[in-house]
Amino acid sequence: MSRGDGPLEELPKFADGSVPEQLAPERARPEQLLYVDRILRITCTVTPASSVIWLAGEIDATNCRAMLSILTQARRIDERLILDLGAVTFADISAIKALTAFTADRTLHVRNTPRQMARLMSLLNLPPFD
Repeated sequence: MSRGDGPLEELPKFADGSVPEQLAPERARPEQLLYVDRILRITCTVTPASSVIWLAGEIDATNCRAMLSILTQARRIDERLILDLGAVTFADISAIKALTAFTADRTLHVRNTPRQMARLMSLLNLPPFD
């Protein structure tokens, strides 16, 4: 599969397109689309416990600035914000550096960092997200 040509979500779905709640309880709630381009999709799910920002697809120099703008605006949604990177399939150095700077104050929780992203952070001597 080439970059930008695959599905953005990997969770199993029912015939109607919904995700089983036991697999992704936050995803059982309505998502708000915050940003989409050819290779990246950013959505938000607001729950009583915390709000989750979902990044899915590829983050690189072409969409890194837009991603940071959306994440900056999303900080206003909830003080217990969670950033889920589980569906990120590619992140270049500009994306890693931008996310590291954005999360430096540790006011949001980052979860599901992809293995290749964690490896690149390690090679760059950057602290892990989770």
